[in-house]
Amino acid sequence: MTNYLITGANSFLGKAIIKHLSTDINNKLLIVTRSIIDFSEYSENENIFYLDGIDLLDEKCLIKLKEKCDDFFEGKLNTINCVGYYKGQEPFEETTVTEAKRIF
Repeated sequence: MTNYLITGANSFLGKAIIKHLSTDINNKLLIVTRSIIDFSEYSENENIFYLDGIDLLDEKCLIKLKEKCDDFFEGKLNTINCVGYYKGQEPFEETTVTEAKRIF
């Protein structure tokens, strides 16, 4: 099973990636958005979970997201960030909240 956390899932890029990855039954997707979006087309798939109300600049939301990742995934996960801008090649998890606020 390959695990994916997809942030900014309501963007054009996010939706395209979800559509592509959801065709493989060996993929497990945690779809994350800040706003509420209709992802009901994936509601029957037990390998896909949608979590709304996650603001990546809010530390409480990040804690909630981490807890859901720990609960939903077994082992390592791949993060696909489809929102915002991150300068350089720094991994998402190494970007501090302060730096993220500065960038956004």
